[in-house]
Amino acid sequence: MTVNKTFKFIVLILIIWLIFALITSTLACVFDKTLSENAKKYFSNLNYFGNKGEGPDRACIIEAPVDALNIRFEIIKNSKKSLDIVYYKIADSISTRAFLKEVVDAANRGVKIRLLVDGKISYISGVEFNNIIKVLNSNPNIECRVYNKFNPLKPWSLHMLLHDKFIISDNEMLLLGGRNIDERHFGPNHFNKAITNDRDVFICKTENSTEVESSIDQCLKYMDSLWNYENSTKVKEVKNNRISEKYNNSFEEASAQFQRENPQFYEKTLEDYKNFTVPTAKITLIHNPIESKKKEPWVGYTLQRIALNSKDSITLQTPYSTGNKDLLLTLGKCAPNVELTMITNSAASTPNLPAFSNYLGHRKKFIDTGANIYEFQSKDSIHEKSLVFDRRLSAIGTFNLDDRSLYLDTESMLVIDSEELAQNLSEIMNEIKSQSLKVGHNNDYINSENVVMVPVSPVKKVALKITYYILRPVQFLL
Repeated sequence: MTVNKTFKFIVLILIIWLIFALITSTLACVFDKTLSENAKKYFSNLNYFGNKGEGPDRACIIEAPVDALNIRFEIIKNSKKSLDIVYYKIADSISTRAFLKEVVDAANRGVKIRLLVDGKISYISGVEFNNIIKVLNSNPNIECRVYNKFNPLKPWSLHMLLHDKFIISDNEMLLLGGRNIDERHFGPNHFNKAITNDRDVFICKTENSTEVESSIDQCLKYMDSLWNYENSTKVKEVKNNRISEKYNNSFEEASAQFQRENPQFYEKTLEDYKNFTVPTAKITLIHNPIESKKKEPWVGYTLQRIALNSKDSITLQTPYSTGNKDLLLTLGKCAPNVELTMITNSAASTPNLPAFSNYLGHRKKFIDTGANIYEFQSKDSIHEKSLVFDRRLSAIGTFNLDDRSLYLDTESMLVIDSEELAQNLSEIMNEIKSQSLKVGHNNDYINSENVVMVPVSPVKKVALKITYYILRPVQFLL
């Protein structure tokens, strides 16, 4: 066979595979999974309210970007026995290497560490990530695994991602929220791009002995299920000591430089953050099924059930929504009975054209539900995923109001029974609302004396429209 014929044959095989992958990966996501009767019965019997008095967990909201990285450093530095680290995305940067330096230091002092990442997103977010995770895995106290790693022989699972983001330390502390390990969530001094504002919740155990299970214990069980899942595969080790030494040295150098140039990320101590925590009566972890296939909407059903049973008010914040029929129906059922407020990005602030274009194309349907919709006016974006029900229950985590979070990805949220935390969260969301414009019944902004609409470039406007029409048939992937 000539070189020319060989090349044509390879191209033909590649085209056939691309068509096969496109068809199978799309068909695997087309039909929504409904909740089984057993699942409905289980979730219907769950109670998210605790008894009066302090439960086994205290909690505080981590809102500011500087605190988000500061507390991650502090949790890792103060770990003594074990660390479980789960992230959708770890993007290589100087701040990420400073973070990884703390992870390696913890391992070197004897802390047993499990690191689980999505098998696709982190690998494409930085060309060196494949080497970095292998180097980490070469440390005797660090074991790394990847969830649903890309397999060309099984392209139908391509769209199913690990979307969880949490750290568990010594089974005593938990940090869970929407942030990835990515500079845009932390905004160090050298970072000159748009900030992605996000939210975590920090949990620490109390000495109270109650019948209520700590959310940290719940999350540890969830971690075990993700870790032991058959499609969470082990990472190979680096056999070359020179490569390991090279990257470990780079972690040290990056950390020293980062601390020198960004001292603000090292100012608060773990005790400072513990002092910020407030009592909770009960915290419940809710999550989606872990299998890398189309999922039953466990998180969506749980939040829907809480929303439909709310009596007074619901405030929700999501970076993007899609025109899902069940979502719109739920909003329409809630709006006549409660004060329903939805805070999301604007066309100016959103960095996610596929998901936001779908919301924008369906925005009139969202308005017609009766919800009060506010869009954040900034060049920075909001990535927080939170809800407050009746000024008592709060939900914070990774779940977006879109089809992907409903049916495709692993997701985790903490439902927190604490009036004090709900008040704190409401104040934070009201601050974001004060930087937003309300969308009127005519599908246009209502003028405000205090908030100016941030202009959207003509290119972005056109891109949003084109994206909506191209991707509308595959909304179930967004």
